[in-house]
Amino acid sequence: MSDEIEGTQPQQTPVASPADTVPVARLNGAMSKIQELTLQLQAANATIAQKDQEISRLSGDSMQREAALKNDVSEREKQYLSLQNEATQSKSQIAELQAFKLKVATASKLNIPGIMDILDVVPAGKDEAEQTIILQRFGTFANGVAQTREKELTAGNTGPVITQPSGPEPQTSEAWAARVNALPLGSVERNAAMESWRKFTFKG
Repeated sequence: MSDEIEGTQPQQTPVASPADTVPVARLNGAMSKIQELTLQLQAANATIAQKDQEISRLSGDSMQREAALKNDVSEREKQYLSLQNEATQSKSQIAELQAFKLKVATASKLNIPGIMDILDVVPAGKDEAEQTIILQRFGTFANGVAQTREKELTAGNTGPVITQPSGPEPQTSEAWAARVNALPLGSVERNAAMESWRKFTFKG
């Protein structure tokens, strides 16, 4: 009797069929694609981070430039206002000089005695015609006071004793004008002050 068992076949190594190799190939391709996409994503993230840094730098530069621009505008506004004030002051000074020049020129033509000494307190006219009227009124008033006083002295009437304001006698036309204007219109004291002012103006 033979030791071999009838019908028993030798053991063979199983061979993968083509149908079993397809999923493996697909899996390898998918893994390769995932790795490729991961590398692309990393590169994209690095680019985004670089762009964010660039945006932050540009934003900081923009803020600095905006602040510098505001400071520059503020400084220019200050300079403009300063120049505008200087121009206004210069115009005012020029107007005062022109007005005084007009008073001098008009007074020279009128030839009113002593009028030059009180031009500082004479109001300025807008033109020569108005300035002429103003100066003539001043001259007429001063001459009227002088003539009245002269008639009183000639008639032997020294007039009532007049009490002058206390304090030293004014030494400028402006001070005399202030003293006269402080006294009531038409009062004896005001007329006496005008007389003293006239003597001060025409003395010497």
